[in-house]
Amino acid sequence: MKKIEIIFVSYKNKSLIEFNKKLILKNNPNLTIKFSIYENSDNLYGYKGISKDPTDPISPASYQHAKTLQLALWNSSCKDIFIIDPDFFIIKKNFFNIFLNTNKFDIVGSDWHPRWINKKRNILNCVHFLYFNLNKVSKYHINFLPEYHSLEYLRHEKLVYRLMSIRKKLLKMPKYMFKNLINFLITDFIHRLNVESSPDTGSSLRHLVNSYSIKKLNLLITPNCQINAPSYYKNITNRIFESLLPRKFCFNNFEYPFINYEISNKAVNKCLKNNYELHLYENFIYGIHFRGTHYKEAKVKGTVNLKNYNIKSKKFVSDIDNMINQLANFNLKN
Repeated sequence: MKKIEIIFVSYKNKSLIEFNKKLILKNNPNLTIKFSIYENSDNLYGYKGISKDPTDPISPASYQHAKTLQLALWNSSCKDIFIIDPDFFIIKKNFFNIFLNTNKFDIVGSDWHPRWINKKRNILNCVHFLYFNLNKVSKYHINFLPEYHSLEYLRHEKLVYRLMSIRKKLLKMPKYMFKNLINFLITDFIHRLNVESSPDTGSSLRHLVNSYSIKKLNLLITPNCQINAPSYYKNITNRIFESLLPRKFCFNNFEYPFINYEISNKAVNKCLKNNYELHLYENFIYGIHFRGTHYKEAKVKGTVNLKNYNIKSKKFVSDIDNMINQLANFNLKN
């Protein structure tokens, strides 16, 4: 049997990972799977991850995550490596075999959901789901560190800081003509500068694009998709205004390459309503990402809060199994 290695970086995610492992083993009986789990908290689970470094002033958690991924990759012993978020469930049976049975791609990766408009959505910069063929890619060429200290990002932050300082000074001034309009325009410009500006964990991976054969996987996005943008982003006036702007300054900048049409499947609509992120390979859903920031609102059939779910909860296992079975049978062509 072919052997693969799956890497999980955890932060108090033991129950999620244990459930994920059972699902993966159930759906991939023809593979020998090595699970490498690294724990970034003080909990005793798997291998010890990297501690937070106080000298990383910008997003220490991103640096901690990236450094632990780096450690896990360097310690890996297999040639086919999959990196998966603890709350990213691979629901398609025998999905890993797709990459093992073809030599088309050296690296395969998921993309950021357009909800996170500040995240860079290049061809390769997201670590929710990644595959590396280490027969072709040197593990020492792979760098997960976020580019928060890049000249591009520092220039961006400097400009945003200046604009915020100007806005603060203007707001303190006595009432003057067009004060509200000027404040709105400055605030709007700051929001637009922040579109695809944040270099999170994995942003350095983009430097591999010209050296290897890479495939980026799409997401299932529908017209009613909500994004973290100002409330007026769907306003017709804003859409007209954005038609005149470069794409990088637009809130509604994700029509391509994401799938964008109404879905009639009830299970799919339920997931989208609960802010689960559905990931596509060709015409089928291969993965569902619950996202830690949505645990409070993400409930399966209104019964179980995923933030505190217990792997021993038979009802939870039954509910999520039913949902996964429905999603696994979904096809965009049907």
